[in-house]
Amino acid sequence: MKIKTGLTLFLFLSLFVRAQKADSLILILKNIPESRKNNPEDTLECGILYYLARWNLVPKDLEVYTDRLKKETERKMGKLPAKHPLQKTLKKYLAFTYNELGLRNRDKGNVAVALDYFNAALRIFEELGLQSWIGTCYNNIANTYSDIGNLNDATNFMQKGLYILSKSGDHEEIAIGTLNLGYLFYLQNKHATALIYYSKGLKIATKTKDTYGEALALERIGQIYIKQTRYKEALVCLKKSLFICERYQYPKIKANSLNTIGVCYKLQKRYNLSLKYSKMALQLSKELNNAVRIRNAALNLKEVYEKLGKAKETFYMYELYIQMKDSVDNEITNKLALKKQIEFDYEKNKITKKQEQENLKKLLKQKQQYYLLLGIVSLVLITFTFYSLYFWYKFKEEKITKNLHLELKEKLRREVIDKELIANSIIHIQEQEREKLAKELSMGINRLLASAKDKLVISTKVDSETHLEAIKLLDTAIQEIRNIAGNQENLLTNKKKPERWNY
Repeated sequence: MKIKTGLTLFLFLSLFVRAQKADSLILILKNIPESRKNNPEDTLECGILYYLARWNLVPKDLEVYTDRLKKETERKMGKLPAKHPLQKTLKKYLAFTYNELGLRNRDKGNVAVALDYFNAALRIFEELGLQSWIGTCYNNIANTYSDIGNLNDATNFMQKGLYILSKSGDHEEIAIGTLNLGYLFYLQNKHATALIYYSKGLKIATKTKDTYGEALALERIGQIYIKQTRYKEALVCLKKSLFICERYQYPKIKANSLNTIGVCYKLQKRYNLSLKYSKMALQLSKELNNAVRIRNAALNLKEVYEKLGKAKETFYMYELYIQMKDSVDNEITNKLALKKQIEFDYEKNKITKKQEQENLKKLLKQKQQYYLLLGIVSLVLITFTFYSLYFWYKFKEEKITKNLHLELKEKLRREVIDKELIANSIIHIQEQEREKLAKELSMGINRLLASAKDKLVISTKVDSETHLEAIKLLDTAIQEIRNIAGNQENLLTNKKKPERWNY
């Protein structure tokens, strides 16, 4: 019940914070009973501190709320079980404090400590999957590297952070990331590219009514115009940015705008106005305890005092500039930053390699499924091809067999026809022979009969012996006729009919 009550209050309180009701939040914070503060499952106090630290831009109050939030969050996390549902919320608050501590140490020039805190915050946000905060951490790391002149790594981290932010849909952070990326191009003297990113960031900030992003964009566009000697346009943008900062209390951007206005007046040789704004910039930078801003303001004041012929002030500002410059870019800081970069890259490589291994496993699994499917399809195709070839071969073989059968049948038919022709020729020859033989026989019998007739005719005139001889001739003729008749009958009996083939 307490958890639900706490969450309801958070929603209510967040509306107050966004409406800049900080006083109401502080009043509620003071009136939280001790029983709720000591209850590890009651996160109301941590929630109020989180919103106060997130939306309060007064440096001293921000430090107080951040430190207190860190302390209370760590205390409650230690009392709750590791798998308690509230651990995720508390981890988010803790990561937020790490990020704020990173920003605080970056402002002081403690690059190595700042990178440690940003790295710790980034790991927690990645564990929780908070894309907007992940992108913000990348941007903060990029800005830290840009402070020490490591622009290549700064650009890489900033582009990576902006890519992640573009997926998160957090337009305010997208605007800030776009402006920061433009600033990196500005540091590399790529002013045209920088102006494109500044204009894009200003458009996003104006559309979403993000006054912080709008003020920052206008200040940086003013810097570009100064580089392009468009001083009037630069002053318009810078003073508009200064107006927004004073109205909504953005001291960091205000310090930058004041110093840039001082630079613009210095380039126009309006040294008194330059001195006025540069002094204001230096004072505010000291209040913010920001080494980079103090260094920039001191350098501008040193050049103005030099133009005005004030040697003492010139020397003092130059000394301050060297001191702040050394605190940011000394050799030890650079070495520590390099070491932290290597450690950070190592941690990121571990995470990247783990993701790559998971992606590789997933890809391998997909490949295995693909090859399995490919194997099945190939097997089906091979089987289909085999059976197609088998049936084609069988069909072809049957066709060849059928053709051979037809050819054989045709050959047999022709052989039968040839045999019939031969048989008919034989029969024809036999008939011719029989006709010839009959003709010869008939001629022989005729001669015998004629001879017998003659003998008989003679026998009647001569004697009986001739008559007997005639009778013998007739018997011989008769017998001859019988023999011919018998041979003819045998010949007809032995005659073979032509063989008929069934086909």
